[in-house]
Amino acid sequence: MQLKTLNREKPVIVVCADGKISEAAAFLLLKHKFNARILKGGMEGIAPDPGNETAHFKIDDGIETLIESGESVALKNRPESDDHSLVAAGSDWENQIKFLKSENENLRKTNRQLTDKYRELTLEKEHIEKRYRILSRQMEKLTQVLERLKAAK
Repeated sequence: MQLKTLNREKPVIVVCADGKISEAAAFLLLKHKFNARILKGGMEGIAPDPGNETAHFKIDDGIETLIESGESVALKNRPESDDHSLVAAGSDWENQIKFLKSENENLRKTNRQLTDKYRELTLEKEHIEKRYRILSRQMEKLTQVLERLKAAK
């Protein structure tokens, strides 16, 4: 939903708690021709360093960019990739892509199973609603017969 707000000229760094969601997000960004990068292992993969508690950011066109941390280390741009490959520190790009494709196929399979189950439950619901309408009409008829019998006494 926010693709229009992102700049294709700069890399997009995707971070989540454990790295799994950011891999999926980076996959979607790559499909839309963004230069996506992930933080391998997510925030859980970062060991806390009490000596580096401060970070300084600059805001450029509404986008915050880390310019230095507690040790005053400036971020340096990594070389850009022409094919917008997924970059994860210390990981093999091809394995990342294979993993994401595998996850995508698993999600498609699960989606098909859920769709089939939804259709099955919808048909069952329609059948139950039909039986309810029939039983409701029978109940109305029996109620009318009972009222006539009471009135006849």
